[in-house]
Formats: sequence, structure tokens, C-alpha cells
Amino acid sequence: MAVGLALAPATGLALPLISYGRSNLIVTLITLGILISVARAAPGGKAARV
Repeated sequence: MAVGLALAPATGLALPLISYGRSNLIVTLITLGILISVARAAPGGKAARV
């Protein structure tokens, strides 16, 4: 959105879960899986309450 308003350059990182391309999607999903796993293992996480 910032590129469309000329507030940011047109090069850079792809938007997660929005940009097209399988390799970006795979890396994003793996990263989200790791983050969810860490959040559940942390004290006070979802798994700790159950």
C-alpha cells in the first residue's frame, strides 16, 4: 500500500500471506508454525493452561 502512495520504494520484502509464489508461501507457513510452537511451549502459553 505504501508503494502505491509513493511512501516506500517498490523493492523489498514480499508481504506475508499476500504475495504470490509457492516458495514465499512455504517459508511463511513454516515460520508461522515455528512461532505457534514456541508460543505454546512458553510458560503461560495455550498448552500450559490446559
